[in-house]
Amino acid sequence: MDIEQRFEKLERQNRHLRLALIGLVGLAVVAVVMGQVTSKPAGQEAQEKVPDVIKAKAFVMVDESGVVRGRMSVVEDAAFLDLYNGSGQRRVRLMATPRILAGLVLGEVGESYAELVVSQNTPSLKLYDKAGVRAGLEVREDESVLILFAEPHNIEARLDASPYGSGVSITDEQGNIRALLDVTKDGPALLLYDEEENFRARLHVRNDTAGLMIKDTNDNQRLRLGGGYRKERDGTTTTYPASSIYLFDADEQLIWKAP
Repeated sequence: MDIEQRFEKLERQNRHLRLALIGLVGLAVVAVVMGQVTSKPAGQEAQEKVPDVIKAKAFVMVDESGVVRGRMSVVEDAAFLDLYNGSGQRRVRLMATPRILAGLVLGEVGESYAELVVSQNTPSLKLYDKAGVRAGLEVREDESVLILFAEPHNIEARLDASPYGSGVSITDEQGNIRALLDVTKDGPALLLYDEEENFRARLHVRNDTAGLMIKDTNDNQRLRLGGGYRKERDGTTTTYPASSIYLFDADEQLIWKAP
């Protein structure tokens, strides 16, 4: 091989080497550019992966066993959030509907559960067992009411508090008031009623006096013990002394008194 052939061979080798070097440089540039495009700060990448809004009609959450433990849903014009125990039984429900502005149910409906509801700006709390409602607390515009129910006879005890006074009433199996303890600005009074809800007796305390009055089934006064006053049917007012006893007949005519 002469000198010219050797130079020609070297030039070919150098040309191949230059092409290889150019290829390697090109690949390095491409790798750097791709790295700059795909490699972003962790915070920026996380921010891009989290959407601003997710829209759906329902979301269901399950545990590792596939049991539904939570559900968010919209049914027509009502929204619900339900939470379940490991057996798939609903234990909590949070709701918002046009009729119930906001509501919370704790426990299983049909078993023992509690219900907190705000309806038309009137909050209420009710406690239930298998037989139905057993207690209720309600706050109205100018009144608070606590109601207790006794099964199986539905006997009810009711506590009312308002700007005009407070009272406790007890009803029988038919829902008729049988006893009422009332406290007003005039003083406390205990009223008793018969099975027809007719007022039959009253014990009251007013300022510096106290008295007992008993009526018959025709709403006629039959006995008056102690002080007080009474609005008569003819429009006049009768005042009874603190130490006095009055007895009346069936026509409410006075038959005896002392002193």
